[in-house]
Amino acid sequence: MNRMLAFLLMIALLLSLPIACAEVEGPIFEADGIYEMTTYESDVFKFTDHANGYGIVSLEGEELCPIQFGYIDWLGSGYFEVVNENGLDTHGVVDRNGTQLIPCKYAAFQVFSEQWIGAILLEPTDDEDGDYGSGFFGGGDQYNITTVDIWYMPEQKAVGTLDRAAFRRARAVNGGEYLLVEDRSDGLTMYNAAFEALDHQFDGFETPEIKYAPDKKLTGNNLVSSITGEDIGADIKGVEDASYAGYRDRKFIVVYAEAAVGFDKARRAALMATDGTLLSGFEFTDVRDVYGDRWAMVSNDDYLYGLYDMLEGKLVVPCEYDELYYDYENGVVFNGYVMVLKDGKYGYVDLEGNVTCPLEYASENVDRVLGCSFTYFDGDAAKLVAADGVVTEFASFGAEEINYPEDSSDGTLLVAKNSEGVYGVVDWHGEAITEYVLDDNLPAIYRDGYMEYNGMIYHIVP
Repeated sequence: MNRMLAFLLMIALLLSLPIACAEVEGPIFEADGIYEMTTYESDVFKFTDHANGYGIVSLEGEELCPIQFGYIDWLGSGYFEVVNENGLDTHGVVDRNGTQLIPCKYAAFQVFSEQWIGAILLEPTDDEDGDYGSGFFGGGDQYNITTVDIWYMPEQKAVGTLDRAAFRRARAVNGGEYLLVEDRSDGLTMYNAAFEALDHQFDGFETPEIKYAPDKKLTGNNLVSSITGEDIGADIKGVEDASYAGYRDRKFIVVYAEAAVGFDKARRAALMATDGTLLSGFEFTDVRDVYGDRWAMVSNDDYLYGLYDMLEGKLVVPCEYDELYYDYENGVVFNGYVMVLKDGKYGYVDLEGNVTCPLEYASENVDRVLGCSFTYFDGDAAKLVAADGVVTEFASFGAEEINYPEDSSDGTLLVAKNSEGVYGVVDWHGEAITEYVLDDNLPAIYRDGYMEYNGMIYHIVP
């Protein structure tokens, strides 16, 4: 099907559909091509007219940056790499509005946090294993770093320069207040915003911002800032990292009131911010993961898991479950629901701990978890199970397959495919939002009901 025919069919369909108590608005933006740049930050896209380069459009269909770059790619933390001419040292950095933040005179970038970016110059090398592989516009197969300019983005300027020997890797520390740099001799240096080296250094690149230091013989306290070496916090007997999905700059650590080793009922765990502020009481035997600066997966003496809300300071899902389902990019909470496993069976609870979908779905029969819904095979019957407990057979809405939603989707809107290989949009109860007419490209549904299809953005409004 050509693009114009697909467009006309889609418009005719959207103008005629009053079904499912939902309205499809659009297209609210149209281009020759719209492309997702990352699986981690799906609120902006690059678009093109296939002739003059690329621009940036928001998920809501707002043109943020007109077509003006020959190349755009997402770097992270709200930054984008751009190129407008061939050559090695021709790469720059812009924000989502296309505002030039770092000039186009570098070969590569490393984003350490919103505050810190390393802007890198390269040269070709005969080494078989260079710092960077091929793919740069300057040609050649392998490249080594010559220098790294350290940019402090709140002031939008380069505050220092490191040569190759002085830079192997770096990471932001304490919410981006400091930058920890490891050189190629394993030496570590901590820098402040003025790129002044601090006298006190980390013991290792992966050392947490706060550490347990009984050897310092502190009076009443055993907690020390790895940044300053100062005594902070309460009487702590142990410190360790938790796993922070999606985060490189740690914001939390797990602290223990007992010195027990490993997963032991004798120890009591709490969450602590990197400034020494306790975010919970010593209520748990372990803290396994932290998501989105808010949700912490915690366990009790029976090795059962629940969910702790650090913002509200309370346990929102009781420690009664063998597992809480989580997605690395989207975390553990989907539209106010949490998928839980107990005795080999899945269901859902809400953020008050109420069971909203009974735990009666055997894990071996769960096919695809879609956020706050999942597909399930009950004998020969394929079913769509929603977090509110509604179960719908695929056959009732003509589906043979339901696709994974995009990373920012919560699973309330889904793309279904019928027996003819044609796509349509349904909600988490199988109610039709569009008929099965989308056969040119696979539609992509994102957060808040925004859909990209065939170079056009639509908005599905409940």
